[in-house]
Amino acid sequence: MLKNTNHFIENYHKDTQSISKYILLQLPDDYKGQLSSFYEMIETLYNNDAYYTYLNPSDLENLTFQDLQDETQLGYFYCLYHCNPLIVLDSKNTTTLNNKVAIDNFGYKDEFYLTFISNKDSITAEYLEARKALYHSISQIKQESQEQESQELKKQQEILEQSLQNLDSKQREFTLKDSQKQQEKQRQEQKQASFNTSDTSKYSHLILDTQDKNIKLIFLDKLDSKALNRNISMSNLIHIHNNKIDIFLKDKSILDIQELESLIKAYSDSLRESNNIESQPTLDSLHSANTQVFFYSTLLTGGTESSLPHKECYFGELDASNTQSTLGLNESKPIYQLINKVDSNYIESKIDSTDSNNTLSTLHIFLNNSILTILNYSLLDSSLNIKLESKSTESKEILEREKAQKQKDSSLTAQHDNVIATAFLHPILEDNEIKCPHNGVVKLKSNKGKPFKSKGIPMILESDLINSSIVGCTNNIAGIPTPCTLISVILPSARALKKYNDDYPIMQDLVSGNVFSDKGFPLIATPKPNTFRINSPKPIDSNTQNKQKLESQINLYRPTLRLHYKITPLQKDNLPIYRLKLNDSIIESNNDTPLDSITIDIAKDTKDLHDIHNLDKALQDILSILHSNLKQSFMKEYMYKYVSLQLDSNMLLLILLIPQKIPKIYKEAYKEYHDKEYGVGRYTYVYEYCYHKDLDIKDYAKIGLDSNPSNATILTLHTAYKAQKLEVTLANGLDSILESKDKEHNTDTILTLQVINGGYEEKHWGFREETENKDTQANLLHITNKESKDSKATQENKDKQILEVYFSYGEECERLQEDSRHSSDVNLHIKTQGYDNGEEVEVRLESSNNQVLIVRGIIQDNQAVITNIFKDT
Repeated sequence: MLKNTNHFIENYHKDTQSISKYILLQLPDDYKGQLSSFYEMIETLYNNDAYYTYLNPSDLENLTFQDLQDETQLGYFYCLYHCNPLIVLDSKNTTTLNNKVAIDNFGYKDEFYLTFISNKDSITAEYLEARKALYHSISQIKQESQEQESQELKKQQEILEQSLQNLDSKQREFTLKDSQKQQEKQRQEQKQASFNTSDTSKYSHLILDTQDKNIKLIFLDKLDSKALNRNISMSNLIHIHNNKIDIFLKDKSILDIQELESLIKAYSDSLRESNNIESQPTLDSLHSANTQVFFYSTLLTGGTESSLPHKECYFGELDASNTQSTLGLNESKPIYQLINKVDSNYIESKIDSTDSNNTLSTLHIFLNNSILTILNYSLLDSSLNIKLESKSTESKEILEREKAQKQKDSSLTAQHDNVIATAFLHPILEDNEIKCPHNGVVKLKSNKGKPFKSKGIPMILESDLINSSIVGCTNNIAGIPTPCTLISVILPSARALKKYNDDYPIMQDLVSGNVFSDKGFPLIATPKPNTFRINSPKPIDSNTQNKQKLESQINLYRPTLRLHYKITPLQKDNLPIYRLKLNDSIIESNNDTPLDSITIDIAKDTKDLHDIHNLDKALQDILSILHSNLKQSFMKEYMYKYVSLQLDSNMLLLILLIPQKIPKIYKEAYKEYHDKEYGVGRYTYVYEYCYHKDLDIKDYAKIGLDSNPSNATILTLHTAYKAQKLEVTLANGLDSILESKDKEHNTDTILTLQVINGGYEEKHWGFREETENKDTQANLLHITNKESKDSKATQENKDKQILEVYFSYGEECERLQEDSRHSSDVNLHIKTQGYDNGEEVEVRLESSNNQVLIVRGIIQDNQAVITNIFKDT
């Protein structure tokens, strides 16, 4: 008993409520009494000469189905079923859980009771081995999770100890509280991350896997992610392990085979991408002997069709006496009913099973007053290794229809084999080399691909690659230099089959024949392995592609800009726009509905980039430098224009690089293109020339749409080729709905712009794009502008930045939201980089009524905290 008490004391900080519940379920009623605490439970166990302990894996490994005849072993089967090693034993080391206790505590409808007590005679060695494998898998997942949590806690503790050095008591207290909050936040995020949310439902399936992806558990009960504590059935799940698939089902379970095939395919893809193919299951293995389906404890293997009249399409074990069953089948065994259409009571499949091409069936399985439904069952393939032997004309007709459809599908597959063949390839990374035929080298720069790295090198996505510059090309025609200057065309066949950060990776092996320079020459990527392997179209010999075949792949669509106007970058919907200013002209809605789009005529509405005399002086300086740099980076075949939009007090300056020559590869498709005035291709950011500027305000009464802007977001865009008009749609409603429509229409020609009311320097271009807070070139422009006023000071402070300023409340420094009404006990946090400890930092705060407050603080570990900032104001 002492050992058990020590175990409790050492682990009391863990989830004692869960442990208590699990112990109580194994106790007889006369043990329980009035248990109000965990200590009382331990005392009760002690008084009844009982104790709880944790099993070793070997304790369960030796269990056989003969042990079920011994009630003193029932507790071991309970631990096996629930994959929980906690067991309660009495003084004779026999389990306190027996048949009576199980019925009293669980009831007659409990899944454990139905499996291991009422139907224990149906338990086979196959079922026990499958449950043992499940127990081991869950134990491994738990162990990995605990080890990972332990490593993270150790790492956090080391970081915390370093951060506490040289702090006074108040700072240590603040740092400790902040650390505890962060740890709790991370635990909640990890808990939420366990739920793999579906795109088409508010529900999700709980999915667990090991770190090497060799083991995956899919719990089939649909869960509301807001109700994380809901019980999960251990009789309604899929266990994928070591190239085997065990499926456990219960009464009223519904399993869609087509959905299951999609899950298996996605799982196999994840193994390939992690270079782990040893235990990779396939769709063939799903319907082979490697798959076992258990209805409670009964292994479903199929049966023979009833020979009785009017009982066609019923299958099972034939009744030898042929007198006890109206079906001519043994009704103590599973009965299978095959229906060659989807029963309306069980339409939960995401696949449209009423499709005329769908010859698959619904299979109902009956056992002991329980029913399970399998959708999209194939009689021909014996789906899930459930084999049904057909005898009647009706079932044989189902079989023939499946055969005919399969032959038709095979014929279509053969015709399109080249199109759908896939392979796992390496994407382009920032350190790859891509050249034109004249040794011009593509300058690769990752922007949207930055979150995805192989050994620290970021991935290049399509929007990163298109319009990338080419340097060093020696091409000339008749002695006249005509160099390739940028990438102008990327065919869809160069893409991976799925998106990353809402954009496509471009594959190294697919560059040849699919990526072209502005002069129409194909580019070549030098192969360089990396840790990514992404499912992609299978490469074909580019030399066999003729010009007509290439041109047939090119489809031209009208390029569009979409403007999102928000109060904060975290806002999930958009501010409706009723009025805006285009240059000096107000555009407004004529009714109560917001504006939905505007069209900008480049000839009428834009200005040359050197015509900047009417702009703010600070903007003139910036655009002058920007114009000079653009002319050096881009050839003379460009027009340099700009247009000004203003939303309330927020200016959006669009710098437009408009290429005037259409790439040769587009020319045939261009003849049939109906939207020529909107240009060919797509808009892309020139990231190094995008940034934000707060403007000097002399008179706050003259700020707004009818007066002057307070800030400017400057976005430089490479437009579509030979564009004469720009279509700018104005985002209304939720971003998620807009994005869903984009995906539905497979829209890749929209570039999203974002304006934050009041300005937002940390993330001022793109929409949900991963970019650095301050791009190098943008800083150069900003510094150059300052140097005209104070060159020396600028040079000394160029590495010092204020990254974030925010307010918190009270001694616990709880971060305040933007709409907070707190006015006392408010703290100010200034986060910086480049400052030394003990150095002073100064910020200027402006209120909505134009009051100005200058605040100074002392930096400690790149942060200054000024407590109770408004106490003297």
